[in-house]
Amino acid sequence: MRSGEPLVLHGWTLTAPVGFRAVCKTIRETAFVTSRFPIIVSLEVHADLEQQEVMVAIMKEEWAGLLVDQAHETCNPEERLPRLDELLNKILIKV
Repeated sequence: MRSGEPLVLHGWTLTAPVGFRAVCKTIRETAFVTSRFPIIVSLEVHADLEQQEVMVAIMKEEWAGLLVDQAHETCNPEERLPRLDELLNKILIKV
């Protein structure tokens, strides 16, 4: 874990904190081993703006090429959502 990077915690349990970067690396390494279907990473964020910006930078770095970070070139969000085949091997983030 790098100094100043966010931790992933699960309150009121006996689990140990894990670095956010380590979680992102693990997701990258295992996300599409058995299926090409897109995955949705759901984040519950209790971090200040500075740490949120660090999280975004980590996700962009660790998930480069996998992250859906802009609209699909053939998809106008006002007209239709992306088709499943346009999202294969992609990571979507829900916050």
